[in-house]
Amino acid sequence: STEAVVSTQSTGKLLSFGEEAEEDEGEVHQASSKIGKIASAHDRGNDPSLSKEVAVSDAQLVEDREKIKTQAERIRDKLKKEMDQVVVLFGLVDMLADPDWS
Repeated sequence: STEAVVSTQSTGKLLSFGEEAEEDEGEVHQASSKIGKIASAHDRGNDPSLSKEVAVSDAQLVEDREKIKTQAERIRDKLKKEMDQVVVLFGLVDMLADPDWS
């Protein structure tokens, strides 16, 4: 898949208006460094309406992964058996279509 890459740093090459652009760029850089890292309400942990508990425990994630893995193995085995039957059937069709077979 193709993903767009967004740069957070300005090269100063686009829409440059000389010294004014350099001054603006400096102001933007200075302001963004004062703000620091932007964090969500969950990251900050100061919103009482948000749960402090995780939605799914690590143990549940492991259990779910194992179930999915087991289901995938069963599906893979079933498909392999069906493909083996298809190969046998095509072999019979080829044999019956052979004019030298009698």
